[in-house]
Amino acid sequence: MKLTEEVRAFIESLPFSFTLWERQEGKFYSLYRNKASEKLLGIKKEDFLGKEYYTCYPHAPLSYKERFNRVLDKGEAWGVEEFIFVGKKGEKQKSFRFTSFRVDERTVGTIIEPVRMCRKMNHDGTPCPNMAVLGNFCMRHALQQLGKKAL
Repeated sequence: MKLTEEVRAFIESLPFSFTLWERQEGKFYSLYRNKASEKLLGIKKEDFLGKEYYTCYPHAPLSYKERFNRVLDKGEAWGVEEFIFVGKKGEKQKSFRFTSFRVDERTVGTIIEPVRMCRKMNHDGTPCPNMAVLGNFCMRHALQQLGKKAL
């Protein structure tokens, strides 16, 4: 797949990770990756390009390959709301939203963006699972802080 200079400039300006994966003989190989990917995920672009998906993401579920095939074969977009990324040495764990979509008959595009989660604990001591946050808290905990039930 060839990217025009205008498309490449647009992709490089995105604040989230954007990667193109090409299907070759049943496997997916990295074709292109923007600079935000390197900063967000901590893997250098040069260490990523041309490599097979599971070499880049060894902790990813094996079902992702089948999902990529469905994205290409059926044209359906696919997303995972809370994707936990673990670096090659297991040193980093962060929550991300992962979305993949068909670019052409052999290419899948992926967008990975960080997910901000509520940092407040529930009354039972469990972490709040809400991902729509205002600052560091979800609306429910922000209202609780203010002593209100609604705005």
